[in-house]
Order: sequence, then C-alpha cells, then structure tokens
Amino acid sequence: MLQHTRENSLKRNVVGWVKNTARGTVEGSLQGKCDSVDSMKRWLQTTGSPKSRIDRCEFSDERSIDALDYVDFTIVREDMTAPRKAGGATGKASQAKKGPTHTTSKHTTRK
Repeated sequence: MLQHTRENSLKRNVVGWVKNTARGTVEGSLQGKCDSVDSMKRWLQTTGSPKSRIDRCEFSDERSIDALDYVDFTIVREDMTAPRKAGGATGKASQAKKGPTHTTSKHTTRK
C-alpha cells in the first residue's frame, strides 16, 4: 500500500518518507514546492492507497525550509528507523507560501 504513496509523491516531485505504525496509521514527512506538497496532501486526504480507508488525515509542524533534506521518497519498514535529515536529526516539519516545504502527515489506514 505504501508503494502507491511513494509513486504519487514522486509524480509530484515530493521527497521524504512514509511508514505504517503499530497503531494502524501511516506517518511520514514530505518536502517539495508548496503546490506539490499541497497536491500530495489532497491525495492523502481524499484518495490514498487503493486498499486504505482514510478516517482522518492530520498535518502538523508545517514550515518553510531553505533546502530539501531528502533526495528521494522512502518507504520505512518496521525494522527501520525514519531516514535522517542532514545534521543527523529525524524530521517533522511543514509548509509555507514560498520555496521548498517540508510537512508531516498522518492518516489512518485499514490493514
């Protein structure tokens, strides 16, 4: 299911990561131009992966960034940790009106 999220992110030139959580939700971090991130957020809120059921979709920590922290969109597996940002910190962040954006998203899915 997460492969669809990755494919849709790459179509929109959005980078970051996504993973399933033990709570049955999907968590991730998105970065890209505002319009690309907005488009991806709409897809996560309304469509999602074919087998997912979207009960709720929340975005938090939205802010403008000067440069992208990721170069690709990664699916994080249970036995992996989230990709590290430049400087070693894992990232959650957000969206702004200009420049690259970084946003986190969560939505509940049916497994």
